[in-house]
Amino acid sequence: MSKTNLLYYFPSKEALYFAVLKEIFDVWLAPLRARQHDMDPLSAIRRYIPLKLEVSRNHPQTSRLFCVEMLQGATLLKGELADGKPQHLPARH
Repeated sequence: MSKTNLLYYFPSKEALYFAVLKEIFDVWLAPLRARQHDMDPLSAIRRYIPLKLEVSRNHPQTSRLFCVEMLQGATLLKGELADGKPQHLPARH
């Protein structure tokens, strides 16, 4: 994709980075979304751990970038982390 096309959809580097982080956030939350509300806590944890490990194994770059963002204070994702649901996306042209 050319830089011109990229900038058509993302008005800034920050907006592009945020979109990437949002996709990563969705990947990381998938195991949590897989839990069933009627499960007891122990069963839920037993189901969550293998799913989370599978995500980390299948998406090592995604996991690494997400962890780096968290260690840096998650400045762009603070709104996303408030309740675990996407809050907003940057405006597109």
